[in-house]
Amino acid sequence: MKVIHLAPWYLPRIGGVETHVHSIAQEMKKDGHRVQVVTGQHQPGHRLEHTEQGIEVRRVPYQLFRTGSSIGEKSRFKLGLWQWILDHRHLFAQADVVHVHDVFWWLLPIFPQIASRTFVTFHGWEGVYPVPASNKLVRWAAAQLARRSIHVGDWISEFYWDRPDAVTYGAPTIDRQPYGVSTRLGQYVFVGRLVKENELELYLKLMTSIKKDRPGVSVTWVGDGPFRPECERLGSVTGWSDDIAPQLARAEVVLASSYLSIWQALKLGKPVVSLYSQPLKRRYLETFPGYRYLVTGSRVADVRQQLSRLQINSATIKAFTRGFSWRQVAETYYQLWGW
Repeated sequence: MKVIHLAPWYLPRIGGVETHVHSIAQEMKKDGHRVQVVTGQHQPGHRLEHTEQGIEVRRVPYQLFRTGSSIGEKSRFKLGLWQWILDHRHLFAQADVVHVHDVFWWLLPIFPQIASRTFVTFHGWEGVYPVPASNKLVRWAAAQLARRSIHVGDWISEFYWDRPDAVTYGAPTIDRQPYGVSTRLGQYVFVGRLVKENELELYLKLMTSIKKDRPGVSVTWVGDGPFRPECERLGSVTGWSDDIAPQLARAEVVLASSYLSIWQALKLGKPVVSLYSQPLKRRYLETFPGYRYLVTGSRVADVRQQLSRLQINSATIKAFTRGFSWRQVAETYYQLWGW
């Protein structure tokens, strides 16, 4: 069978959606399927057509994405992207399944020809709370057009209008403890984009409070974004890393706001602090299968109190993560497709 995954971005760009698509594509490749990823070229140096680890990758050229915020520029971007899709419609015509990750509108010019083979996964939110009605409408319409849909997290149906046919939470990608790396007491590690929607203001307040009382504590920020200068004043910023396992392995406590980074930390048996400032992020965390292993809150004082009472059984946490795998996620996709 030939499967196309259509996603806004793909590896080597680092992110949860990129990792999700890559991980299920690898599982499907193992099953003997031909897997192709159609995605954007987020760096001009990346090849437009290549095969990597058995996955065929086709990229929409970088220059199409270099656009401004005016209505005219956005319209030119959409028209240019739709023209690319039309020029490459033969790719989709040959597919047994076309599975879209968030960007359903990309397919509109050829949708009538592939409607019966099109599915969609919604991975998160657009970073605006309360969620605008226009965002809800776009998702609802995409879910109505697609044959069936998946939500990454049960929380999505509480804040959007569509109802999924399946729900997944992803899985860890780290296999084991990195060799020769041990925990450093007092080492905190944040993993993720240094942006407002990841609650950076709260994490900065938390670490400022902790370092004031415990000067020996250090914090490493694994990621990048607009809050980099503020993070550098409290610790070191590594930028993006292809392999975060060594950083996580050294951490006494991991600060994480996304499912993937939470999974990675729990896989290594680490205590995880996840903060929220509004109801959507709270439900995002509360619906996570490993919620009971997290330290969560919206107030620094409450979180610090939880940390002071924290008792971690790393073996129990590691055992919990063994119940979740990308093989299971791939099976969810197969069931959705009726395979």
